[in-house]
Amino acid sequence: MDQTNRNNFFKKVGLTENLNIEGLNVVSNKLPINWESHSKFISYGYGLSLSPISLITAFSSLVNGGYKIQPSLIKDRVNQKEVKVFSSETSQKN
Repeated sequence: MDQTNRNNFFKKVGLTENLNIEGLNVVSNKLPINWESHSKFISYGYGLSLSPISLITAFSSLVNGGYKIQPSLIKDRVNQKEVKVFSSETSQKN
């Protein structure tokens, strides 16, 4: 995957943005500034710093019909923001 596609994917699933979850401090991720020197090691997580909730949010969009859902601590939250990041076909592939 080239740098442009990788950056677009990370942005699409929300790994480049801060998570603002009610009642908690803002959760931020740290991605490498110099991708060229880190790109060989990204596949096994070296050079990345992602919070568990950010990782779960990103991966959940792959299995719930392609929608990225803002995490919340409030059950049955009204007006929950859903963003379509993958097609339903992509989400259903094995």
